[in-house]
Amino acid sequence: FVFVAACGLWFAFDGWIKYPKENLEGFRKELPVEEREQVADVLPYPSVTPDTLDAAREAVKGSGAAEALEKLYGGPPTHKNADGWYYFGPAYMVRIPLKNGRPTRPVTESKAAHSETDFFFQRAVAVMLAGLSLVCLWQLNRAFRTRLELSEDGLKHKGRGPIPWNSMKSLDSSRFDKKGWVDLHYDDGQERTVRLDEYHISAFDEVMAEICNRKGFANPIRSASAESRSDGTDGDVAEEDAGHASSREQQDN
Repeated sequence: FVFVAACGLWFAFDGWIKYPKENLEGFRKELPVEEREQVADVLPYPSVTPDTLDAAREAVKGSGAAEALEKLYGGPPTHKNADGWYYFGPAYMVRIPLKNGRPTRPVTESKAAHSETDFFFQRAVAVMLAGLSLVCLWQLNRAFRTRLELSEDGLKHKGRGPIPWNSMKSLDSSRFDKKGWVDLHYDDGQERTVRLDEYHISAFDEVMAEICNRKGFANPIRSASAESRSDGTDGDVAEEDAGHASSREQQDN
């Protein structure tokens, strides 16, 4: 869980913080040194992408270039100076030169170190790992909740308890042979049942022995073993009787 969560945080940090910051720093370096602090904390325009470059070039041809550019990108330039206007996107920058204070051509572009595909990949992996972390956390919580503990206070299991020894009333092992579980019935003001599963409790034999010894219940494990031995003994006796019968027939002949 810790490893998966740490990897998810790493990818999230890159996708949402590190990569955008590095891209912005790259754009700032294209400005004069004395102007870089002016765009230290600006927010990029999501609409500044390679797909809008042709539209920007068309916009500067008309008389309403400023209005057209603001409509295209969703606001005023990220930065202005005497040489031009700059629109910063998450992974792309557009520079529009000025002539007599008006936008003109040629409109140029700059690609950042990290593309929007890089952003998407880092963020997608972060989201998937976050989901996997939740699954791991759920499994971990489930493992802790299924932990069983016996003490002088009674039984703790699956978040229940302690169930006092004197409240344990009976042990239903009718489905133990087929399903591998027994149901412990107890009374805490009303009748309740907690299921003890052989496949989920590593020390199942010891738990059954302790409960049955304290409460005088029939141990389902011993009963199953006894039935198995009984079946085996009956089979051996039958085979032995058959052998004796065969010997007697051979002697008679």
